[in-house]
Amino acid sequence: MGTIMIGYWPRQTYMENGASDVSFGGLAGTTLPDTLLPPMGTGDFPTGDLTRPTFMKQLKYVLSNYTVEDINYNEIGHHVDNLDCYDVMYLSYVDSFSRETLTFGGPGGRCIK
Repeated sequence: MGTIMIGYWPRQTYMENGASDVSFGGLAGTTLPDTLLPPMGTGDFPTGDLTRPTFMKQLKYVLSNYTVEDINYNEIGHHVDNLDCYDVMYLSYVDSFSRETLTFGGPGGRCIK
């Protein structure tokens, strides 16, 4: 993305004393009855191939001493409401450019719960 910083939030957004958990997620849905659910991301289910599904890479957090850490694979949890329509996959360390990567998405549609 050139020199444009993505993923920065101002100091006022954060709790002054830090946090014990970091959460992020997505939502795709509708409140209309008998309506197909929309796709999430590119509409592709996540895979290890980063050319099609939506992904977030270089997942990191900052400790109280201002050191930057990669997300720890052993501390990742995830929740998906409906695997017929959407999914999420944590790829751990991909390479030196992508590092810790999360891929997610799905076609939506008429999902059975």
